[in-house]
Amino acid sequence: MSALTKLDENSRAVLRTLLKARRQQTGADLDGLAAPADGEQIAAIQDALSAELGWAPRSNSSVWKAGAISDGSPICIPLPETAVRTQNGSYRRGLLQRVGIEAEICFRLGRDVSTAEAEAMDDTAVLAAFDALCVSIELVDSRWRIGMDAPEAFKLADHQSHGGLVIGDWVANTAHDWQAIALRVTADEREIVTQRGGHPCGRPTWVLSYWLRHVAAQAGVARKGSMVTTGSWCGMQWVEPGPNGVTVAVSFDGIGSTRVRLYR
Repeated sequence: MSALTKLDENSRAVLRTLLKARRQQTGADLDGLAAPADGEQIAAIQDALSAELGWAPRSNSSVWKAGAISDGSPICIPLPETAVRTQNGSYRRGLLQRVGIEAEICFRLGRDVSTAEAEAMDDTAVLAAFDALCVSIELVDSRWRIGMDAPEAFKLADHQSHGGLVIGDWVANTAHDWQAIALRVTADEREIVTQRGGHPCGRPTWVLSYWLRHVAAQAGVARKGSMVTTGSWCGMQWVEPGPNGVTVAVSFDGIGSTRVRLYR
């Protein structure tokens, strides 16, 4: 069954509005739209968007974001591989209404994991299945004209306001004191954030078990090399590229750093 056939009439209207906003690169209004009815409708909108835009389907996606919504429930959302950049990559403002950045840790799965195995694994075994991690920057954008003021269901339907993902160099997945790890965020060397610890769920690894079971259930196996970013450590930081752009850099002590050049 295709994602389109799962959509109710209101969700089809939300889908059409989001598609128009993406294709015309303009903000969309919520006028006349009701929030998607439930998580199944939200996922179906995401999947239909992916199909219309030529992104990999959920069952074959290798790039994900995971985290928690406002009530603390875990979520995971497939992301377009076309919007991933490696360290020192760049984005132009034309792809984004407003540039928000989130400092995150991304994990890479080191082997295939079947649905049955994923269901049987405890958190320790899940963490051991990831062979590497890296510093990442998620670019945050919204297709809704009111941006981050949109109700949560509309933001989720819009791939949780995803704008792009920048990944740093992969390092071996070893133990870290997540409560004490030092984080620094700069824009053209100007310090924006400096802190120790601060992940809203205490540690970025908390959501990996949920993500692994979800992904394995989509196609019978979570595939080696799949990557998942695990939530912002310092909320959302807004940056404004000047006439010559701005370089945003994020570093976590003991893991590494990454940076991206943002242009108007």
